[in-house]
Amino acid sequence: MKARLLLASAVIAVLAGLVWTWHAHFRYVDAPEVSFTMLDGSRPAMSDLVGNPVLVTFWGTSCVECIREMPDLVRMHDEYSSQGLRIIGVAMPYEPPHLVYQFQQMRKLPYQLSLDLDGSLSRGFGDVRLTPTTLLVSPGGEIVYHKTGPFDTEWLRSRIASMLEQSA
Repeated sequence: MKARLLLASAVIAVLAGLVWTWHAHFRYVDAPEVSFTMLDGSRPAMSDLVGNPVLVTFWGTSCVECIREMPDLVRMHDEYSSQGLRIIGVAMPYEPPHLVYQFQQMRKLPYQLSLDLDGSLSRGFGDVRLTPTTLLVSPGGEIVYHKTGPFDTEWLRSRIASMLEQSA
């Protein structure tokens, strides 16, 4: 009897954990009201970007997966930026600004890079600690995709294209 009760408790705990994980990952939340510090010196607020989809990707110069994703980000920028997509690569707080600038120049990245000098962007977007972490913000200002680790390129492209069609 004790074993069954223990097993039932364990099953309930696992199911509760799965429901909580599903709820935490699949419910839409509003994007935080943060301001980006771009390498060009501009400081757009998240609220300034509402009306268009925004892809925010947290990265580091020594992150192999981040570097591996960059060609996909460049292609998405080239294909969708004229239709309104904004891509912002947020360098983690530990990245020295001069190194981020050199990296952008060396890789010829066409999308904007932002510095997270005080960690406010990482905290604002859910306490981001690992790279790559990618978030897609809808034209309405909701985070509709949050992925730690490599993103699903085809799903992301499809979702962005759909958003752009709906907002046109």
